[in-house]
Amino acid sequence: MICSRCRAAALLLLVSSLFGCTTWKPVPVSPEGLGESATVRVTGRDGGRVAIADPVIVGDSLTGVRMADSPLGPTLRGEPRFRIALREVSRLEVETRTGQFVTAGLIVGAAAVGIGGLIWYSMAAARLR
Repeated sequence: MICSRCRAAALLLLVSSLFGCTTWKPVPVSPEGLGESATVRVTGRDGGRVAIADPVIVGDSLTGVRMADSPLGPTLRGEPRFRIALREVSRLEVETRTGQFVTAGLIVGAAAVGIGGLIWYSMAAARLR
């Protein structure tokens, strides 16, 4: 039974470390702000937020492919190009990925704290008997 749990934990660690953590970094609303970004998150003046893949500033508008939210982050929806006037953008953020080793370290650290807590709890419960 312990071997199957160890295998499951190792598999979870492996799969989660493949993705890495994603964060969003605010940038100026300009072509320089976009840089080489593959994905940006746009907040409109009305407070609505949308993720856009392959963003390009053309004239006075930001265009790209609208993405859908998912548990693993934004995914392509397959919709036609999305367009918003730059004057309607209140905030622009680019997607940055934290290294896979940082993600794996966080997972291992959280697992160690959880296992340590279980061990402490079982030892404390055994003393009360």
